[in-house]
Amino acid sequence: MQSYVALMRGINVGKAKRIAMAELREVYEQLGFSSVRTLLQSGNVVFQSAVSPRPAVIQKAVLERTGVQSLVLVLSEGEFRAAAAADPMVSVAEDWSRQVIVFLDRELAPIELPDPASLAPELIAQGRRAFYQLLPLGVLNTKVPTSFWKVVTATGAVTTARNRRTVEKLLAMLDSTASD
Repeated sequence: MQSYVALMRGINVGKAKRIAMAELREVYEQLGFSSVRTLLQSGNVVFQSAVSPRPAVIQKAVLERTGVQSLVLVLSEGEFRAAAAADPMVSVAEDWSRQVIVFLDRELAPIELPDPASLAPELIAQGRRAFYQLLPLGVLNTKVPTSFWKVVTATGAVTTARNRRTVEKLLAMLDSTASD
């Protein structure tokens, strides 16, 4: 059995796209996944499967069960751990809630990043399957222009962001799944 992390995009933000985590766990279990656990209320799911899960199948099952349409990014344990380990911001971040990893469902060719001087004190870097941001002024005050993210999504990549605190909790869940 392989462990996976599923990251759902945009659920339980405000009053739209509300899903109870117990209901979400049931969807994953009905799809045949085991050791299904959720973290927080934002669609973070750690589970195990003998076969490689297909995001489209999960999305369809969630929609049919809950009426909520949400993109799902699924990473194997190895892919998730590699993205987390490659984070160049981890050693300089003072507040992990203001450090974000934007996970990608695929590798992207290098994309021209915004001018660092225009972002200061914010930082951004591109990795194999993630972008890494340090947002000392807060996520809502990012200086990275929306046009940059439109270039990323125009590649067809599915993206979703999690702060480093959440990433660390997901890593701990993977650790505890491995010891079960």
